[in-house]
Amino acid sequence: MAQRPGRAGPTLGDADAPILRDFAGQGRMSRLYGTSPCGTSPCGTSKGRTTLFLSVAVCLVGAAGPQALAAQAVPEELDSVPVARRIGTMSDLMVQIIYPASDAIFYITTRTPTTSAEWTELEGTSLMLAESANLLMMPSRAKGREQWMKDAKLLLDVGEAAFWAAKEKDVEALEGLNDQLYQSCVQCHRNYRPDYGRRRRS
Repeated sequence: MAQRPGRAGPTLGDADAPILRDFAGQGRMSRLYGTSPCGTSPCGTSKGRTTLFLSVAVCLVGAAGPQALAAQAVPEELDSVPVARRIGTMSDLMVQIIYPASDAIFYITTRTPTTSAEWTELEGTSLMLAESANLLMMPSRAKGREQWMKDAKLLLDVGEAAFWAAKEKDVEALEGLNDQLYQSCVQCHRNYRPDYGRRRRS
């Protein structure tokens, strides 16, 4: 049943039409709105009886409202709303997406796109780089770690900048993002990769 702003309780809507037609008769609705049950027309007259039936119908709909409307308030499909879930491991995400996408930015001067198709491909690659940061921010990966979220945001920022630079075919801007991208990778690795930066003993 429709709800009008600023008014409490249900108002007449499409769902009420069958009930109202049963009581008032088709074609009389416009004349009956706003008429009290026993006001301008005596209840014993045809018009008065019709108006009375209409009022009773509205009252019945309103009385049945709380339970009936509550049962229909939430669509059944919302009972099983899908939630994001991770598929690959952290290693899969790094090796399959982040590393290759980063290389496309790191080596932009030696792998500069020369065709429209290659630039479109670079757009997609830089978009994956930015969106991979959102994947890092998933609760199942972030696990409430504040530093993790800060590190992921560094990747998100540089990935977004790379995406827009690729759309503009701006090689100079992409090259200028190299240091920012490198720092975003190094900072996260230092915080979350054990023994990162230490030489392996032979």
